[in-house]
Amino acid sequence: MDDLILRKELIFNDIKNPEILKNIEQIKYLSWYGEYDQNKRKIGKWKAYWNGNELRDVGGYYQNGLKQGLWKELFKNYWNQAQVYEIGEYFNDQKRGRWNFIYENKKIGFGSYKEQGLKEGKWKELSDKFWEGSQVTYDGEYQNGKKVGKWDIQYQNTHDNKQIGGGFYHQGPNEIKIGTWIEISNGFWRDQQITNKGLYKYGKKVGLWDIWYQINFGIKKYFKIGDGSYDEEGDEIKNGKWIELSDGFRDYSQIIHKGRYKNGKKIGRWRIYWRFDKYHQIGGGQYDQEGNGMKIGDWIEESDGFWRHSFVTYNGKYQNGEKVGRWDTKLNTKQIGGGFYSEKGDGMKMGRWIELRRGFWRDLQVIYDGEYKNGNKVGRWDILFLRENEKEFTKIGGGSYEESGNGYKIGKWIDLSYDFEKQNQIIYCCEYNNNKIVGKQVKVNLQNVVGETQCDN
Repeated sequence: MDDLILRKELIFNDIKNPEILKNIEQIKYLSWYGEYDQNKRKIGKWKAYWNGNELRDVGGYYQNGLKQGLWKELFKNYWNQAQVYEIGEYFNDQKRGRWNFIYENKKIGFGSYKEQGLKEGKWKELSDKFWEGSQVTYDGEYQNGKKVGKWDIQYQNTHDNKQIGGGFYHQGPNEIKIGTWIEISNGFWRDQQITNKGLYKYGKKVGLWDIWYQINFGIKKYFKIGDGSYDEEGDEIKNGKWIELSDGFRDYSQIIHKGRYKNGKKIGRWRIYWRFDKYHQIGGGQYDQEGNGMKIGDWIEESDGFWRHSFVTYNGKYQNGEKVGRWDTKLNTKQIGGGFYSEKGDGMKMGRWIELRRGFWRDLQVIYDGEYKNGNKVGRWDILFLRENEKEFTKIGGGSYEESGNGYKIGKWIDLSYDFEKQNQIIYCCEYNNNKIVGKQVKVNLQNVVGETQCDN
């Protein structure tokens, strides 16, 4: 088209206003179509497409590379379960006037911009991680682009919209939290309804903070599940006894850690508990007393996906914060895997290992059996699956890694599908060259196969 370029944009945007695609779905499915002028500036109408299909009315106009006029934009966390749009007006690439947030054809948020592109007045805005399972909004006021006064935190679920937290910002130019606040946890969602309550002093947490939790079924009521104290100087340093929640805490994986902090570092004995009908200790170990926050000696740790249908723990020894020697993987009390870490204290796996597939649980009992060299997989690795009503694991796949220790798959492999489990036993026969699949893949349903899988590539 002469000096105009029509192109598909996936991640690129103007250097002056870079667009960072923050979630995988956007990187995979989002694209923009429009034109560039001779100076590679966007001009005219630009439209958004999702997985090849045009998003209705999404987009707007550029003039000399600047957004102008009415635009319908995607919320920055837009994906299949967060189909939120922002609608408003641009002038020379700055938002101005009233902007609305639209979700499921309803206005769920709003606010206004001054001519300088600063937020002003009453706003109802969405949390950065808003999605179908975490419909959290914030209600309050802006002055010159800064939050001031009272702000409320609200959560919309299938039944109602209720206030679950909030607090006050200082009436000044620096957006500083003051007084008592109730805040949501970083990963707050339907199955992880955690709030934290405590005091801010000049924008810093001080004194005792309580951790509250509401389960997603049964009694709809928050109850205290943990707590601990920050120093009074405003450095947000943890001290004394703490009861903390695990990173993966949720309704079916209510794991807490109990122990002590000294100057922001864990010290001494820490215990790990799992709460179902009551608290059960499932693990724990020792941190050094010097205040370096390093694990030492014997430890029992929960797996990342620990819950009642995946009662998996790791048992072994730490030396100066690094795993050393033999580590066992146990399901309930039965050993089902494990291997050795280097005695050098560098955390490298070595020799034969039996590892669990990520997401291992009752309907996905898959293990990998093979060798490590200097922390990388080498040689033959087998994939085994515990079929329903069987007592022993059966080999269903596998292949080889290069002996050089770069972790590259080579030659013929039988891989599991991404969503493999008891009700979806799909595997693929394929061939690798330098860790990339070459040629065609053959799809096989193991539910139609008796005995060990055979693939003829």
